[in-house]
Amino acid sequence: MAHETHQVDAQQPDELCDIKSVTGEYPAVLGLDIGSLADFRLHIAAYLAKKAANRGMVITVSWHATNPVTGNSFYLSKDNGDVLHSIRRILPGGDHHLNFTKQLDVVAHWLNHLYDSHGKRIPVIFRPFHEMNGNWFWWGTNSRTQNTAHEYILLYRYVVEFLRDRKRIHNVLYAYSPGKLHNHSDYLKFYPGDRYVDVLGMDFYYSDHNTSPNTFSDYIRLVTGYALSKGKMAAITEIGLSDNGINTQRTFWTEKVMNVIKSGNFHHKLAYILTWQNVCSNPGPQCTIFVPYKGHPAEADLLTFYHDGVTVFSGDVPQFYPHIPVIGK
Repeated sequence: MAHETHQVDAQQPDELCDIKSVTGEYPAVLGLDIGSLADFRLHIAAYLAKKAANRGMVITVSWHATNPVTGNSFYLSKDNGDVLHSIRRILPGGDHHLNFTKQLDVVAHWLNHLYDSHGKRIPVIFRPFHEMNGNWFWWGTNSRTQNTAHEYILLYRYVVEFLRDRKRIHNVLYAYSPGKLHNHSDYLKFYPGDRYVDVLGMDFYYSDHNTSPNTFSDYIRLVTGYALSKGKMAAITEIGLSDNGINTQRTFWTEKVMNVIKSGNFHHKLAYILTWQNVCSNPGPQCTIFVPYKGHPAEADLLTFYHDGVTVFSGDVPQFYPHIPVIGK
């Protein structure tokens, strides 16, 4: 889903969900991103969260945060500033710690004022600083930032302690989600600890048609195994086929996702899977597509995925918000 602020101000319906256009039903989970924390972005995200809560959906929130040190993009490739030791410089005692706490104040205010249509706070799964084992974000590990795993752990803990303990925000569960691993033993390398994490996840993208489903299966087994041992929920916090691959691999969602989950009996162990957004440039016809839309060549595959007995969409989720008469399923 995507919105402009004028659509929110006019309370226009958000029938921009490609999954609903194909299946007739909303997904069970809505993923939002608060990004740069700009007022318009937070305004839109709050509006969509309220809509989702009214539909009984689970809501996850990621944060592609602006670098507090340079003030530039979350992507290192788009930041020509001094990103060396970015994490160290925003932790307590760092020269840009104040900039970071100002960002966290905005996040706290947004979470603390996230109300449903009945005036109750909306619960969300917050997923800060994901894919920390990659080299593309300022909070990641690479030669430009020289961040360490220990510094990342301190950062994650600081975020949780700031929101949960200092600001007394309790409508949030926290998700941990590395990207693909070099070695399975690296999964817990950046893990902040059981007191700070509620959901153990992983972001997994098939890089091309040749990526083996066995690799995906191995990662699910790894994540669900750790989650079970720690008494946590397990999730695939991002999943998809890169480079608009579903335009040609038209059975991706059944063959490379659903069948892997079914064959490994993982559907009893995963709380949810989340795909990334479909988005098109404006102006221009360039689009990035992860799920089929109405009329897409892979539309029939998504319908097969939808009708399979192991998948759950918004109409089948438990009543998470018993005070809300769920509408629009």
